[in-house]
Amino acid sequence: MGIFSNYENHERRLAEYKAELYNYKKCLGRYEEIINTLEKKHGNQENELKEYDDNLQRYQNQLELYKERYENIIKDYDSMLNDSTVSMLAKQDEIIISLSESKKKNKGLKTMLGFSLFINLISLSGMILIVLYILELI
Repeated sequence: MGIFSNYENHERRLAEYKAELYNYKKCLGRYEEIINTLEKKHGNQENELKEYDDNLQRYQNQLELYKERYENIIKDYDSMLNDSTVSMLAKQDEIIISLSESKKKNKGLKTMLGFSLFINLISLSGMILIVLYILELI
């Protein structure tokens, strides 16, 4: 069941990163709005605009980092899913081979049991003949 718990952990982490990515996109949109309003209101205040541009660049860099992390998580999830599928198929093959071997063993045991029953019937009939012979002598 470790495979499925890893799957759930990856799903949870993926949802968290999606939420973070969404929040950073919202922040990026807000900063763009702020910059646009500052450009309209304060055309001559280039220092403030430069500061907000720096902030915007910083958030864009963070957004790129989260995008890379998100893509890495997806790659990890895909590779984990592929590994799980391969291991599950290998287990399935092992079970099929084990079942076929068990069927062969059961067939051999049935044959031996039938032969043993036949021998026991022969020996039982022989004992009955001996008992009847002894009874005839008495």
